[in-house]
Amino acid sequence: MKIKTYLVAIFFLFTSIAAFAEAAPVEMLKSVSSQMISQLEQNKGRINSQVVANIIHRVLIPHVDLEAVSRSVVGKQYWNQATPAQREQFKRAFTNLMIKIYSAPLASYNGETIEFKPLRAGSGQRVQVESVVARKNGQRIPVSYRLLQTGGSWKVYDFSVEGISMISSYRSQFDSILQQQGMAGLLNKIAGS
Repeated sequence: MKIKTYLVAIFFLFTSIAAFAEAAPVEMLKSVSSQMISQLEQNKGRINSQVVANIIHRVLIPHVDLEAVSRSVVGKQYWNQATPAQREQFKRAFTNLMIKIYSAPLASYNGETIEFKPLRAGSGQRVQVESVVARKNGQRIPVSYRLLQTGGSWKVYDFSVEGISMISSYRSQFDSILQQQGMAGLLNKIAGS
């Protein structure tokens, strides 16, 4: 159930386009949501995990702070111990893992909508945007997006579904591998996924 909820949440992130990257975070996410729905509707009838993966690569990835996500998922200690080549390899491998995991369920989009709440006073370069995903069956799922302003644009670096952070979830999955096998072991594990 949690993975499906995460997948619905990530769905709404996949619709960002470059023109909206410098917009206020709520407006950027609204545009992302609208664009994603449009892309999925345009591909209705032929949508599958590969089509969704292509949309993610083209539309979402440029608006995610992959460095911040990757560093947060493995933790500062392991990130600092990794070589620059291992860091780059992890960013690529983790990005591909997330796309693979989230593509298949997003291919079953069924008219979900998202409602964004007004942004409360932020802390400058980091903000949290609250939203609710509404399913056709009436279920309402709270989703929070964490964004970081870098180079004049807002980038997503984490999101939480029903209070469970994507970064925390992956960090707990990877922690024992990192403790026992280090970054090299984690890279081997992800490559085998």
